[in-house]
Amino acid sequence: MLACPGVHGLDLVIDAVEDTGAVTHLHTTAKIGQEVAQVVVRAAGRQTHGKGEHLRVTLQPHAVHLFSAKTGLRLPADETSV
Repeated sequence: MLACPGVHGLDLVIDAVEDTGAVTHLHTTAKIGQEVAQVVVRAAGRQTHGKGEHLRVTLQPHAVHLFSAKTGLRLPADETSV
């Protein structure tokens, strides 16, 4: 995976690409420590990324939405545990 020293972000592997035309949803997997998390990245327009590719994303905290793995419900912005 690519490393960008000094820039916080996630290294992802693309599992599936859902192209709707206006936006593309990249269904990815992130390894964080010993844990594996499913991450969906919403990108404007059509993307050229494909299954199996590596992708590094940086986050805009105000644009991140977290969901409980247990209930599937969206977590409040100030919630720190899943």
